[in-house]
Amino acid sequence: MLRSLVGSEMCIRDRSKIIDRHNGTIDKYIGDAIMSFWEVGKPGTTTAKEACEACVKVLMQTHTTAMAGPDGDIIKFRAGGHFGEALIGNFGSSTRFSYTVVGDTVNSAARLEPLNKQLKTQIVISDELHRHVRSRDLLRHVVYMGRMVLIGKVDVTEVYSIVSTPMNKDAANVWRDTVSSFEAGEYAAAKDILLNGPQKLTDDPMAQEMIANIEAYIWEAPPEHLKGIRQQRGK
Repeated sequence: MLRSLVGSEMCIRDRSKIIDRHNGTIDKYIGDAIMSFWEVGKPGTTTAKEACEACVKVLMQTHTTAMAGPDGDIIKFRAGGHFGEALIGNFGSSTRFSYTVVGDTVNSAARLEPLNKQLKTQIVISDELHRHVRSRDLLRHVVYMGRMVLIGKVDVTEVYSIVSTPMNKDAANVWRDTVSSFEAGEYAAAKDILLNGPQKLTDDPMAQEMIANIEAYIWEAPPEHLKGIRQQRGK
């Protein structure tokens, strides 16, 4: 289940073609967003892999083909993806109904998409979706972001980002060790690794957001049940 924010009419057309080519079903257009899903068991579909591959294709196209919206700003792309059970079918009343997908899985995907704004990422997926992506090439593009509490949720969600260009080995090690120290509640160590590790990541917006989180927790430690866990701040 994916929700992506894409932009103008031309972008929506191009992104829709990518979703179609990867066997996705477009549920609806919500303003400048596309809501789509992949059905497990649909002939010729590898669901999680194809959903994530579609996101990577859109992301790469966004980087190579800059498009401007009506206000002249370059159109950006964000997507959130989750894997789970949902109800699919015609929903509504006897006078008006539509074919759609509903359920908690849909709600989670809808919360993951705006999380990109907070994490300074472009594609965010849940651990449930990540565990079903059985593609070595695709997993090279996946970065573990840590544990999050999504808005309206109680349980912790492990969150991953999909990046257009895989991190090099040193950068990946620095990021892994930073997140590991943060999750262990070793905030000062996490900051030191990120700032002084063999690969400088401080120019990366994703790393800058992590530093801000670390410094906030150093200044005021969270409750024990939120040790090493970040919270979604807004939709």
